[in-house]
Amino acid sequence: MKKRVLSFLLSVVLICSLLPVSALGAEAPLTRGEARDILLAAADDYNPGVSATDVMQGDQDGRLHEDRAVTETELLVMIARAFGGLSEPVGDSARWAYPSDGFSQPPAWAAELADQVFEAGVLTEYDSTGTVTATELDTLLKRIYALEASCLQDDFYAYVNREWLEKA
Repeated sequence: MKKRVLSFLLSVVLICSLLPVSALGAEAPLTRGEARDILLAAADDYNPGVSATDVMQGDQDGRLHEDRAVTETELLVMIARAFGGLSEPVGDSARWAYPSDGFSQPPAWAAELADQVFEAGVLTEYDSTGTVTATELDTLLKRIYALEASCLQDDFYAYVNREWLEKA
């Protein structure tokens, strides 16, 4: 009896170890306030002096809705504001940049700022009403760091090889 219980427990452990992490529970989307705070910290070296009110300005009535899940469109606007615009990809960055040809158009209120992020080539997909998780934002920020390559602590390789990568 003891062997059967032990073998059953071992089987359960082995089966659970084969499940992807996503099967255990989906990551919750970021709120607008969380996204703003992450972007402020991430963009500090690139756009000194940027403030929370620069990044998130609220709706027509001035309400920020900080506890509401951030949409991809809202995040793109916040990124453009936080970083003060993104560089156009050149050299190696232009080679790995993702084309935005198949993306749907953002809403009119976000078009100008969202287009800046599209042109930087850091997005792989775009859903204007989709939400964003912390993992997705982290991946996007890593691409922005590699694109900008102006801070040693963000992307060491791109920073130390910037001149060579831009000519490559």
